[in-house]
Amino acid sequence: MHKITHKIQESFLKLAFHPIELTHKQQLEPLLLKDVPQLTGFTFASLMSWKIIFRYEWALVEDGSLIVSGILPNQQNRYLLQPIGPFTQRCQEMLLTEMYQTDHPIIIYGVSDRFIKRNPEFIIHFDILNDTAYSNYIYKAEDLALLPGRKFAKKRNMIAQAENSYQWEAKPITDHCLPECLVLLGQIAFDDQIEKNQDLINERQALDYTLRHFNELNQQGIVINVDEKPVAFSVYEQLNPTTAVVHFEKADRNLKGLYQLINCETSRVILDAGYDFIDREEDMNLPGLRKSKKSYNPVELRAAYMLVFKK
Repeated sequence: MHKITHKIQESFLKLAFHPIELTHKQQLEPLLLKDVPQLTGFTFASLMSWKIIFRYEWALVEDGSLIVSGILPNQQNRYLLQPIGPFTQRCQEMLLTEMYQTDHPIIIYGVSDRFIKRNPEFIIHFDILNDTAYSNYIYKAEDLALLPGRKFAKKRNMIAQAENSYQWEAKPITDHCLPECLVLLGQIAFDDQIEKNQDLINERQALDYTLRHFNELNQQGIVINVDEKPVAFSVYEQLNPTTAVVHFEKADRNLKGLYQLINCETSRVILDAGYDFIDREEDMNLPGLRKSKKSYNPVELRAAYMLVFKK
């Protein structure tokens, strides 16, 4: 795993960036929650779990805007995530001035449609690209929990096969089962031969960190046991007042219907908690993942834009 430096970096856009740490939770989480997230990368837990991969750092501007930067694997140049908070005209002008003086192209990832509409004078300085790999799949919680009608017949059939093949029990993730979930994660990684896919390697690192800091990150989850041993689990949290986001979902592929089962059981708990929608994140342009996410009939494919600075 990458070693995270603790020093402040002042060489990017003349901002003092701090490597994000768990100790920053009380300072950063209120800022993230105040600017209600529309896309899944903007929860504190998500930033923390993926910092190993993207080396996230943060800076706070005088107007209260939160600026997060990162570095893509095997790259050297820093990029930005969509600014969070007031993002006043003064802040915008300051960033634009520094971007003009930077010797490499500035890219802003994870930009929502709402941000673009709110900040037209800032946006005109960028080319806007629809980053389809990171569009968020949004579903009705009721659809995923109840699987109603003909369009979900195949999902119900897979769950019925699971019911006929083995006895299972679904429970909330607790401290007691977290070590077992880590063992299961390792077994699934071995079975899936993830060493051939860097995206899956990255995901395992992020999920490993999340499980090891589950309570500190205020995550929730469901574990399915067969013969009193975990065989599947999910990790989720609130994205905004109407929507929960499922960050991770893993299951033993040797048990038929298990992925459909953990999806449904997680969705039932989320629906019972009062959420109207479930965000199941992006497909990363992976054909198999895209096919799976579309098969659950999303009600919205929420665009995540990439802004490329025009010099």
